[in-house]
Amino acid sequence: FLLWFNGISEAVCSLVLTMAASTRLLPSLLRLQGNLLSIKQSVGGGVYARETLNKVHQNLPELVSSDVAKFPSEEFSPMISAKDLSYTYPESAIPAIRDVSLSVMPGTFIAITGSSGSGKSTLLDILAGLLTPLSGEIVSEDNLSSAYVPQEVSIFEGTILENLFLGREIEQEKRMQIEKLFKKDGLLSFVSDLKEGSSTIIGEKGRGLSGGQRQLVGLARATLFPIDLLILDEPTYSLDGASLRKLENLILGLSRKGTCCVIATHDRKLDMIANRVVKMAKGKIVGIQS
Repeated sequence: FLLWFNGISEAVCSLVLTMAASTRLLPSLLRLQGNLLSIKQSVGGGVYARETLNKVHQNLPELVSSDVAKFPSEEFSPMISAKDLSYTYPESAIPAIRDVSLSVMPGTFIAITGSSGSGKSTLLDILAGLLTPLSGEIVSEDNLSSAYVPQEVSIFEGTILENLFLGREIEQEKRMQIEKLFKKDGLLSFVSDLKEGSSTIIGEKGRGLSGGQRQLVGLARATLFPIDLLILDEPTYSLDGASLRKLENLILGLSRKGTCCVIATHDRKLDMIANRVVKMAKGKIVGIQS
């Protein structure tokens, strides 16, 4: 059923909060962000998207409350265990994935490889909770905190800081940590070259930023707070060599803190630093290399 409210933003906020106030809401919120931009085009005003996101975040619980324990992954059971997963998109007669089983351990980096159409993105969407498998079983830890960065990062009209915070209130101490992102060796070092720095206003869908810069904003946004699981879909396709090295350092640093990184990639450099390389073809896992 659908309840009507005084405004579009109130309806969207209530719908989001009714759907799920859980740690898996973050990736869905990022997709909601893109939908808000489309709705906004018909009602006008760049302030609309920001106000709506602010309303959502005012009612969200804290996604993460403490640092992830730094222990070897083999001492723990899987944070996600998937068994015999299958999924077919409604418009297709051919399964996107078939009988896929995978265990995701804390502190590991899993690279998922394969040609286009092999099922990589579908598997990531299921792990992120964005798709429900038609058959099979997926079990995850309680209160699992996760972040998902798709191939096309959602950016709304506003400052770089607003796109990082997504309307959340950020304590001064955290703001000081975020400033390190803009330093020479930081993930967002390009910001220091902008006239207005982190207060630079960017347009809808990241207008004013390159593809690589949009990707870096998405990566920084996803890792602002401690998380258990980071899911990335082809994060390197628009990154230059320097940015790729920063991504590698980010992944290794998160793994040392106990975060599991699951990444769909064609980049052999990422394969080389992964704990496991999972190869997919025609919707199935055809090989795992440790």
